[in-house]
Amino acid sequence: MTPELQQHLIGRALAHLAAGTSDLAPDEVTGSVDAYLSAERFAREQQALFRNQPLALGPRALVPQSGDFLTTNDHRFPLLVTRGPDGGLHAMLNACTHRGARLVSESGGSRRQAFVCPYHGWTYGHDGQLRHATHPECFPGLDRSVQGLVTLPVQEQAGLIWVQRNPTPADDLRAFLGGLAPDLTALSLDTHVPGPGYERVVAANWKLVVDSFLEDYHIPFVHNETVSQVVTGKVMVWDAFGRHQRLVQPGPGLQALAAVPPRRWRLRPVAAICYFVFPNTALFVNADHVVWFRVDPLDVGSTRVRWTLLIPETAQSEALAAHWERHRRLGVAGLEEDLGAVERVQAGLQAGLLLQVRRGRNEVAVQAFHATIDSVPGMTP
Repeated sequence: MTPELQQHLIGRALAHLAAGTSDLAPDEVTGSVDAYLSAERFAREQQALFRNQPLALGPRALVPQSGDFLTTNDHRFPLLVTRGPDGGLHAMLNACTHRGARLVSESGGSRRQAFVCPYHGWTYGHDGQLRHATHPECFPGLDRSVQGLVTLPVQEQAGLIWVQRNPTPADDLRAFLGGLAPDLTALSLDTHVPGPGYERVVAANWKLVVDSFLEDYHIPFVHNETVSQVVTGKVMVWDAFGRHQRLVQPGPGLQALAAVPPRRWRLRPVAAICYFVFPNTALFVNADHVVWFRVDPLDVGSTRVRWTLLIPETAQSEALAAHWERHRRLGVAGLEEDLGAVERVQAGLQAGLLLQVRRGRNEVAVQAFHATIDSVPGMTP
């Protein structure tokens, strides 16, 4: 983030703190509880949001070297990502083109020279090309050049791996990220590695989980002894970048910058910064690290969440291990408070007596998130 942008954001935050205000939506809105309960709507979301636009799979460090690979089955879509001998990335459907068997069962690995189907032994290269078919004489019409794995669009940008689960790209990544790209690039995530993490399944609709980190209204009540010690929960500086958002929440030290020359202002030590990458990824930027957070819907009332510290490569050592573990414990404690809250919300909505939810002016990012979902092609019945 440039010094000029940091000064601009800190200036806005200081003005809000002085006036007792925050960035607000023009008005409150209401929304149907079907957004969290409807199986039919959930099916539309899976196609429109999770198949037809780029998704941030994770940091580049997940597959850093030639021969490295990873697999996921998020959104009931078996995915294989590899890094080839030339250093290039490849993304493919993790299904043998002979009979559709799962090709790779491991979650990841390294130094893999080829991928052999455990069902009938068909063998594929890092790029998905079919190298060998067992008993080829039994397949006289087989053309190996066109019988490779189904390939998918994949790119690296801003230190992240982006995959689209549709062989025909619907969105150009640069256009998709728009004005958010410079901020993401400035994080230098290509120089970070995954540290301690946390993963669990939540009994709640995926959008309730996203809602929880797009507003600070709940912080004094849900996070009285955790997050509220780090951010005020009263001021948010909010900006939208197409479908994506940036949220800046002042910490206890930001107010003191009012007495410091603006040329010396630095944002990360005095604020919590959240970059929300639509539809299901957040990057929480802290003073010395970044937290990677991804929300993957399993069904209409069940969601897998992944939370991972991204640590600068230069900050890896046994001496710092306790420091990062302390950050993990604090982060997971706050996350568990959020997840418990959204599970209780889901239970209340499933009772079937509430027809609408309200989203206040101070929940501007939540309003924008749901408006964006409704605007995506394919989301209108």
